[in-house]
Amino acid sequence: MPEGLCDKEEPFVSYELIGLVRLGEVGPDLSDHCPYNDTVRRNVTCLFSHDVGVIDMVWPEPPDHPDGTYDEGSEITVTATVENFGFNSEYDVEVRLEIRDLDDNNVELWHALKNIKFLDWRGNSAGNPYTIDVCFPTYVVLTDRRFYMLCCTELEDDCPDDDCEVRSCPPGIVEEAEAFPGCFTLEIPGSTISAGCHVKFAVPHSSLVRVEIFDVNGRWVCSLENNIFEPGRHSCSWNGRDGAGRKVAAGIYLVRMEADGFKAVRKLVIIN
Repeated sequence: MPEGLCDKEEPFVSYELIGLVRLGEVGPDLSDHCPYNDTVRRNVTCLFSHDVGVIDMVWPEPPDHPDGTYDEGSEITVTATVENFGFNSEYDVEVRLEIRDLDDNNVELWHALKNIKFLDWRGNSAGNPYTIDVCFPTYVVLTDRRFYMLCCTELEDDCPDDDCEVRSCPPGIVEEAEAFPGCFTLEIPGSTISAGCHVKFAVPHSSLVRVEIFDVNGRWVCSLENNIFEPGRHSCSWNGRDGAGRKVAAGIYLVRMEADGFKAVRKLVIIN
């Protein structure tokens, strides 16, 4: 079975397997009496051999300030969720969290490293999850400038497209709230739904934004947005139907956003 190739955003690739039977000596005329059932086709999904990535980050909400900012000295403890997309168990996976200054050429303010000793793959026995939460040391806000968090896995020879998760944060102390977000973001409030969902995204400058839905096998389901958006925070909704208006089946779906070089994928589970 060939494995997936790192040439797309989804952590898998689809193949079509074709089985062909050629039968000779059948009947008195030594021919195949029914050649129409000789070929069997099956669509399969192949994972990458080695591929892990950060799929989510969470941290405490800022204090109850009107502008939603963190005070100087605020403590932020980030927990990242790492998923094994490949078809091999992984050992000693490094996960790196960086705090970078948005107002000073992305200068690194702080970083921390954590090691995942073992991460199973999704096809193995039950009881060994292929996702894990990694809790980093606490970061203390020391700057009144805008900063963002970059969390990334470091695994040799894996697909880099889904290694990282980026989230922006407000400054520690501000005199006037920023009107526009500092970077692109994609969020889905609640990852398990029964009928549809709201998709929230941020745009730091005028950009063509595409938001699409794919199923777990990488097949296109529908398009939610394909328009130019001005700087700001925006949202759209999905009603749980495909591009032809048919209700989709229960299962795992992927929400993908592309804009000006930014690419992000979020997982969504629909239950009926």
